[in-house]
Amino acid sequence: MNTVSIQNLSHRYGKTLALDDVSLDIPKGATVGLIGPDGVGKSTLLSLMAGVKVIQDGRVEVLGGDMADKDVRRDLSHRIAFMPQGLGRNLYPTLSVYENIDFHARLFGLDGQERTRQIARLMEATRLAPFSGRAAGKLSGGMKQKLSLCCALVHSPDLLILDEPTTGVDPLSRRQFWALVDDLRREHAGMTVIVATAYIEEAQRFERLLAMDAGRLLENKPTADVLADYGTDVLEEAYVKMLPPEKQQGSGGLDITPFVPDPDAPPAMEAHGLTKRFGDFTAVDHVSFTIQKGEIFGFLGSNGCGKSTTMKMLTGLLEATEGAATLLGKPIDAGGLDTKMRVGYMSQAFSLYEELSVRRNLDLHARLYQMGAKGAAAVEEALQQFDLADVADTAPASLPLGIRQRLQLAAACLHHPEVLILDEPTSGVDPAARDMFWRHLLKLSREDKITIFVSTHFMNEAARCDRISFMHKGRVLAVGTPAELAARQNAPDLEEAFVQYLIEAEGGEGEERSSRQEAAQSESEQREFRQNTDGVREQSSHTLPAETPTVGYSAQATHAEVASDDSHSELSDDLQGKDTGSSETQNSVRKQSSHTLPAETPAVECVAQATHAEVASDDRHSELSDDLQGKDIGSSETQNGVREPSSHTLPKETPAVGCVAQATHVEGESDDRYSELSDDLQGKDIGSSETQNGVREQSSYALRDNPNTQSFKYRFSMIWTFARREAKELLRDKIRLFFAVFGPLIIMASVSWGISFDVRNLKFAVYDRDQTAASRELVEYFDGSRYFLQQPPIQSEAEIDTVLKSSGAILVIDIPSGFGRDLARGLKPEVGFYVDGSMPFNATNIRGYIGSLITAYTKDRIAESGLPVSLKAPAGIEPRFMYNQDFDSINAIAPGVMMLVLMMIPAMMSAVGVVREREIGSIANFYASPAAVAQYLIGKQLPYIAVGMVNFAAMMLMIIYLFGVPLKGSFAGLAVGTLLMVSASTALGLLISCFVRSQLAAIFATAIITMIPAQTYSGFLYPLSTMEGGALVIGKTFPSSWYYTVSVGSFTKGLHTADLLHEYAAIAAFAATSLILACVLLKKQEK
Repeated sequence: MNTVSIQNLSHRYGKTLALDDVSLDIPKGATVGLIGPDGVGKSTLLSLMAGVKVIQDGRVEVLGGDMADKDVRRDLSHRIAFMPQGLGRNLYPTLSVYENIDFHARLFGLDGQERTRQIARLMEATRLAPFSGRAAGKLSGGMKQKLSLCCALVHSPDLLILDEPTTGVDPLSRRQFWALVDDLRREHAGMTVIVATAYIEEAQRFERLLAMDAGRLLENKPTADVLADYGTDVLEEAYVKMLPPEKQQGSGGLDITPFVPDPDAPPAMEAHGLTKRFGDFTAVDHVSFTIQKGEIFGFLGSNGCGKSTTMKMLTGLLEATEGAATLLGKPIDAGGLDTKMRVGYMSQAFSLYEELSVRRNLDLHARLYQMGAKGAAAVEEALQQFDLADVADTAPASLPLGIRQRLQLAAACLHHPEVLILDEPTSGVDPAARDMFWRHLLKLSREDKITIFVSTHFMNEAARCDRISFMHKGRVLAVGTPAELAARQNAPDLEEAFVQYLIEAEGGEGEERSSRQEAAQSESEQREFRQNTDGVREQSSHTLPAETPTVGYSAQATHAEVASDDSHSELSDDLQGKDTGSSETQNSVRKQSSHTLPAETPAVECVAQATHAEVASDDRHSELSDDLQGKDIGSSETQNGVREPSSHTLPKETPAVGCVAQATHVEGESDDRYSELSDDLQGKDIGSSETQNGVREQSSYALRDNPNTQSFKYRFSMIWTFARREAKELLRDKIRLFFAVFGPLIIMASVSWGISFDVRNLKFAVYDRDQTAASRELVEYFDGSRYFLQQPPIQSEAEIDTVLKSSGAILVIDIPSGFGRDLARGLKPEVGFYVDGSMPFNATNIRGYIGSLITAYTKDRIAESGLPVSLKAPAGIEPRFMYNQDFDSINAIAPGVMMLVLMMIPAMMSAVGVVREREIGSIANFYASPAAVAQYLIGKQLPYIAVGMVNFAAMMLMIIYLFGVPLKGSFAGLAVGTLLMVSASTALGLLISCFVRSQLAAIFATAIITMIPAQTYSGFLYPLSTMEGGALVIGKTFPSSWYYTVSVGSFTKGLHTADLLHEYAAIAAFAATSLILACVLLKKQEK
């Protein structure tokens, strides 16, 4: 049975064809390596297998189910594990190691006991238990990948898909990672592992090989067959031969001429104690080295070790915290242009302009470096030198990665720099393009005498450098030629030398040597044991039909004396006892395990394994010895200390996995803990069928029971899983938490105090040309009003305009000469009132105040004159204000501001929820899980609803006790309305988050969409009754207008729950509609 079966699969991203009619079958239980440079469709293929992308054209069957069927995908998600590309892309940086694994376990419905057992077992197996409380973001690259693997394996999948899991990880961590995969795979019999890798030599360890180029499948065969077909022992050479002829140009035969330094030339570059700190983090720690003129100097290290930071300091892009660096004898100035003019820098990512053609990019570069008339000639020379003439008028976006990298190199060399600094220039480039790239580097170094400083994490690339520097955690471990570094550690190659330096840096030199001695002793005992087990080997031979390969475990006899140091035992187990699957491991053992089989039938012998251990009585020692010896998970039971050999009859072209007899003798005290662990690791055959008479039967591939995803308990637990994780992330993000909690309070205080509809304390000035008692009496009416505040008098007519322009006053009263005389004669003298109309709202109120005061002044003058005129109106009008008798605007402003805050802040907080996961890549966990879209969104919404209710409680206390506005209505009615309002605003935020592609866009879009309706169309500034047309539709559609009625009505009108049912319904309808639209927009699969 095949684990994966694909027929005629094609996939496009716009006009780009990512997969072109791919068909393949992957047998059950196989380990498969998928190779090819970046952009050939590896990640797309794996994503389609995992069910995280929509199948556009073709058919994909995984574990017997059609991945185009939604229900099948949900059921199979419990049996598939997908680890996306990138260091820790399926992790949550603020969650601890334990919490990350626990989240994934809950995501797949593991119950409490099973979850606890699985987490403990995986953390012990990966040696992450001591770091269970450490945040994932603070782990090293290798530890992140181990944690990612634990998260992928916590639900015991049948298919494990790993997308470039070790890219950028140091060799020691890579070795430990693959040893861990092998161990865990042995625990799960029949598990299929599919791995895409950027390191072609790493794929040589897998049983089968998938090779891709330009969206097409080049090979799908056993790895050994591929190497035999192309007549080579090096997989990279075989891959180059698979490529089309036009892509093989420049590959092979790379002749590296030795570097001969000029004894009279000064060093091209020197660094002395170079250090760079970012806050408390030290990225580069006292780095020192010297680079000769014309030398190719390599920086080798994993991602995050400080390579790029060091290079930026050497180019003047970053200023060093400590230390000094010189370029051709002159200090490097981070702010000076001289350094930049003498250095060519090529960044790790493509940094030229995608919208400009190749030629235009080079022209622009020539202008930036002020090359003048020489620029045009330099551009033409670069086009010829770097083989870019044929694509000179093509945009970089449509070029292959190898040509894009050559374009960057051409741009870096255009101004003829003396030093060329290249930051991982060939990352993701196919081997042929990499060879061509290095030919250009050799020419620049040997012929043009340009000093080249190149960083890389490819071992075969580092071996091409004249000298290299091993870097780890910001420190330089060693500097020398590749041969010198290997010789210092007595290592067979550069990778092994790097591993030894890493072990020494981590303080493990003694443990490594001890493990080597034990390995040598183990091999000696194996040879002796084989001589005494000929009879057993004869019984374990298989009679197989032609063309039927068998796979088994080779014989191994081990004698171990377990000391009391746990760390020593762990390291020896990691470096010695774990067979990473590489062809170099235990060659002497494998060569002796041959069979006599029919023609064309390769076989690998399965023989007895005898183990003798002397174990101390300490509990931890007992656990360790059991883990090192008795842990043959998936094997059959033993009888009388010897397991009987098993035989299998397999169909044609079906690999058989057989395990062999193991003789085990353990001396030591027994305790409950030892017995329990021994029973768990030996007596339980994980993933295999029951055994009879000591012989393990082939494990069945029947569907296992999955949790009932339709039950209410499962649905609620899934929502709670997402809500729990989102809440933890929010609580540990101090910046987001500060703005979520204190932001609303700051807005409430500033806006409530800053906005007032009470037009008071208006500044006015008087230009009194009359200077009589009548004019002064008129001024006193304004000065005595609570609405006006008098300013110093004006002395000239020219000052009127000056005072108004400078905002010294917003009202100027111009009383003409003869005002008192004309008034006494019964004439109608004119008084000028100059009002600042820049604020229409204030100007309208001032005009009303002026009319009222002039009327009062006129009535008083008539009464004083004794004229027989009745000043009483026929009917009296006394306005009486309901609910806000003092006509104090704070009673409406403060509840209105609460509406603004609860509409905007919760929406902005939830708006980054989905898009943030898209940016960091963790949304792949949701795509690959059995969770529904609604469960995911509601789970993300709940923590922000909780924060919104906390904001409501805090703002309500501010309104009551700080602003003095009493709550006259029902608290329960206001709380229900607020809960609905927060639900509506967070649902709107999620809706926005589902269709934007960046957090910045989500924040801006949410701010605009929430603020404008909340301020303008809610009744906060203008009554909703005065609006019509589109404005009225917007006001009635958004929940802000309905909640404004709830908020203001509860505080000022004394409204209760029964009075607000209509508003509740409108807000709830908006919340439900927004959430439904978000569920429709957010797809369970990527396109």
